[in-house]
Formats: sequence, C-alpha cells, structure tokens
Amino acid sequence: TPFEDSKIMVSDFGLSKIQAGNMLGTACGTPGYVAPELLEHLEQKPYGKAVDVWALGVISYILLCGYPPFYDES
Repeated sequence: TPFEDSKIMVSDFGLSKIQAGNMLGTACGTPGYVAPELLEHLEQKPYGKAVDVWALGVISYILLCGYPPFYDES
C-alpha cells in the first residue's frame, strides 16, 4: 500500500474459547483452511495443535501465491 500509516489487522475470535489441557474438540472453521482430520471427524473427537499449523500453512500459502492451495474455478 502507498500509505505509510497503513496497519494490518487480523482478528476473528467469535469461535474462540479457553480450554484446559492440550486437546481441543470443537470442529469449526472455514472448510478451505481446515485440516483434513478435522473434516473427517466432525463428531467432535479431540485434536491437537497440528490443525492450527495446517491453517497457518494455508494462510501463508495464500499470502505468498495470491490464491488458496486447493483452488478450483469449477
């Protein structure tokens, strides 16, 4: 952006929650960003931080390439 005072702000805490322990169990998120194991286990089985790393990878890919890694026009 040509403006020096531009700020990047990203936030979406509408589905956030604090939970004790390392395993989460709420299946939520945009399907294009969600890890495959989350989509396979929609009955709320516990999952770890790997699904967050997957989403971070998808977002990083979009920022670097300009389109989602699994994009299809049809």
